[in-house]
Amino acid sequence: MSGDPPPDLGVDLLLEPVGGRIRLQRSVSRWPSLVQKLFRDDADPLCGTVVVQQSGGGLHPGDVRSTRVAAAGGVRARVVGQGATLVHAVPGRPGPLETAELTAAGGAVLVHHPEPRVVLPGAVHRARTALAVDATSTVVAVEAQVLHPGCLRPAGAADGGAGGVDTRSVVEVRVGGELRAVDRTGVQGLPASVRRWPAQAVVHVVGAPAPAPVVPAVDGSLAAVSALPGGAGWSARVVAVDGLALRRCLDAVLAATAAGLRPTGAARRARPASPPPSGCARPAS
Repeated sequence: MSGDPPPDLGVDLLLEPVGGRIRLQRSVSRWPSLVQKLFRDDADPLCGTVVVQQSGGGLHPGDVRSTRVAAAGGVRARVVGQGATLVHAVPGRPGPLETAELTAAGGAVLVHHPEPRVVLPGAVHRARTALAVDATSTVVAVEAQVLHPGCLRPAGAADGGAGGVDTRSVVEVRVGGELRAVDRTGVQGLPASVRRWPAQAVVHVVGAPAPAPVVPAVDGSLAAVSALPGGAGWSARVVAVDGLALRRCLDAVLAATAAGLRPTGAARRARPASPPPSGCARPAS
């Protein structure tokens, strides 16, 4: 019915240790999202990856898609996406809304790296993310978008320009239940800087020890790292000439992030002595 609220198209995950191994204690997914299984790392029983697949045709006006992920008990979990999500536009209709609640407690490390959004000409998109940790844990959250080439052409152009986009994102950061930071980013219209750097991303690392890492230079991209208020962690902002350069720079940022994390308390005692497996968000000693 036209008066009904839009459906919730999201996932709800809880990752905890059971018998000394990471386990997916709660896994709820709704179409078009699909979660099949947890992939444990052979070298580290507390480390694992969950892949969230999207079977739909992207995000459409009016969609509401939620994500809730919690990690606890010293696990080191990665929740990642595949491919990219198209953000569609329909004139006169409100854009889609994505919400995410990411929580880590008890010495856990949670990395949330969903697929990037590809924003089509004229599209509107809104995102709200809540990041929460206790004094022993870390959340790493990635949000990335790439503007479709049609977005960069002026409205009414012979080759199908649409005059830019309207994307806005709000991230709230809490440590021990206390609000430490609110970060707002977005692209409205078509600023000159966006024409040069149509691919953008923000990485928030909440609860990480200082200092922030040094990110190596990557061709076709720029990265700036700054501390979050109140000692909550740090963030990296990345811009790139295209999606490929953005992915390479994000890989460098996440590699530097993983190298700088360290376990505390029970997480340190439970960590095996074997070297970290490739791609797993494993704290370093």
